[in-house]
Amino acid sequence: MGDAYYYDDRVARLQVLLEEVTRARPGSPETRFIRTDSGVLDRLGSRFHHVLFGRRGAGKSSLLRHVEAEHRGSGHLVAWADQETFMGLSYPDVLVSTLEEVFLHFSRQLRDEPQPIHKRRLWQLTRRAPSDRELLVARLDDAVAQLVGLKAAPSEAEIEWTASASRSVAAAVSKDRSAGLTTGPLKFGFGRKRTNTDSGTSGEGITHRYRTDKGEHLERAVSTYRSLMLAVSRDKPDAFVILDDFYRLAEADQSRIAGYFHRVVKDTSVWLKIGSIRYWTRLYAGGSPAIGMQAPHDIRELSLDRGLLDFKSSKRFLEEILGALAAEAGVEVGQLFSDGARDRLVLASGGVPRDYIGLISESIAVAKNRGPSKKPGTERVIAEDVNEAAGRSVETKFNDLDVDAGADALSLRDLVVEVTNHCRKTESACFLVDFREDDLVRQLNRLQNMRFVHSLDMNESLPDQQSSRYNVYLLDVSQLAAQRAWQVDFMGWQKRERRRARKLVLRTPSEAERSVPVVEQLFLDDAVAVVGDIDPPVEAPS
Repeated sequence: MGDAYYYDDRVARLQVLLEEVTRARPGSPETRFIRTDSGVLDRLGSRFHHVLFGRRGAGKSSLLRHVEAEHRGSGHLVAWADQETFMGLSYPDVLVSTLEEVFLHFSRQLRDEPQPIHKRRLWQLTRRAPSDRELLVARLDDAVAQLVGLKAAPSEAEIEWTASASRSVAAAVSKDRSAGLTTGPLKFGFGRKRTNTDSGTSGEGITHRYRTDKGEHLERAVSTYRSLMLAVSRDKPDAFVILDDFYRLAEADQSRIAGYFHRVVKDTSVWLKIGSIRYWTRLYAGGSPAIGMQAPHDIRELSLDRGLLDFKSSKRFLEEILGALAAEAGVEVGQLFSDGARDRLVLASGGVPRDYIGLISESIAVAKNRGPSKKPGTERVIAEDVNEAAGRSVETKFNDLDVDAGADALSLRDLVVEVTNHCRKTESACFLVDFREDDLVRQLNRLQNMRFVHSLDMNESLPDQQSSRYNVYLLDVSQLAAQRAWQVDFMGWQKRERRRARKLVLRTPSEAERSVPVVEQLFLDDAVAVVGDIDPPVEAPS
């Protein structure tokens, strides 16, 4: 009874590693990074603006962290701004905070670099003129101080902006004959009433005072911030600005923030790298003038959404992750998991690395709890353990849906129930949707981002005269596991003839159908949210 491999201390160590790698962190061991075979990494590190799409847990942050480490290791500047940090701010404060973070990162990295040592003669003055690097760091620090003040100011205030025509600083910005203006600290207040704009002199500078809102001030500052980026790119060419978790920002603000940064870094060697989720991202809003960044002209799209259509490829990649972690812990994967469990882990995770890692740990815990029995193979983690672990994740996924979907959460919950009932009725986890059902496709795309369904194909047809073009989806294993769906076929979709049945088509319910109450929850408790076994699909006769 105690000889089961999952009781080994090395397996406990593996579970610790699985916990540690579920979130990307700076400086994670390189042995835990698995290079993708799609060329995404090489393109992401190239000299162009990119947006990296992937569902939650697909590995966007891990890949961006790897690019950050490689780029900084080569002596380049990288500014990392996690947009989730600013998701509670409204525009333009969210833009102000992001600019502050970017300039602060650049300033710190430039300051931390060793400065060249200059030999000085005794007759030379003890004080020397600041270097171009030091002047640039000072300008970045000034910009940070201004942005801190702007963020703390009311939405509309009287702003005092001092511009000094300093030749030494201008030289740090531009090596040609053009002159530059540098900004001093901003001041905000509600003093005596003035006209819309007023100017005066202060020392060697010119002080401008005007009443405006933050958005208008940021527009005035574009040229100033762009001169900073030009100075940065001349001092340290090919710098990166990484905006991770961009989908966390309000959709209405995303194109404005992306467009602002694009204008600030235009014609410099500073490159934008954005991590986000495709169906929650709007980088371009059009209009006149156009707002945002338009693909593929201004920014190019990369994707980590492998999906399950190429099941073997997804399994190979995910098992490389497991193999690297198991090797670090000294665990033999073949002794710990049965072949059926390994296939089920890939299927139940939908090909999403974070879900895969979480299911591994939870499946091991389930196996330890049940212990070995007289049934052959129970000394290892088996497919039934994965089913139980998947069923337990339902409540967590619905909680995530409530947070992410906001006002649409109730309608999306109902749709999950409708899809689950449809799949139970057809006895197939695979279902089809006519591409002309715009609202239904849009909702399913959102559920795909939340890992309730997984896209298999976007261009399928049915073998009859009424055929249209269909999107093919797979319902997540966890939903059927929670419903104790014993006879549902999970793998039949791998054969095209098995997924081209008209009975698999899901349609938008009529108003009469909508009035029928649906089950409010798909789960009750852990005791009933478990599938003891899911029969393997019966192969179609050749």
